[in-house]
Amino acid sequence: MRLSELKAMSPSEVRTLWSCAKFPFDMAVCGKCISMHHRGYESHCSEHQDFLREAERFEFDDLTRTTPNVLEEMFALRLLFAHLYKIPVPADALEEETDLSPEGTEITETMEAAKLP
Repeated sequence: MRLSELKAMSPSEVRTLWSCAKFPFDMAVCGKCISMHHRGYESHCSEHQDFLREAERFEFDDLTRTTPNVLEEMFALRLLFAHLYKIPVPADALEEETDLSPEGTEITETMEAAKLP
């Protein structure tokens, strides 16, 4: 799944991805997904402090109200912390996005850094 596909989804479709633990909401080795690495989540992960610090940068309370910018941040975190997952990042997730807004440069840099050798 590409970022543009995720951002084009309805809140209901995003919630379905999350509830089925599908990329980018799949489970890290600790058994928690991206949203569970946020202190706002009741039983957040306490193992991955660096992941928690990064997750604190975005507002998260309910995937049905999540904005495209927050989805972009979550997608970037999943790529950045790919080493915490048993399942590799899907190849199409690393394809360069051509429809990113100027604010999307940070995610492009994250995607470049996450590319596998």
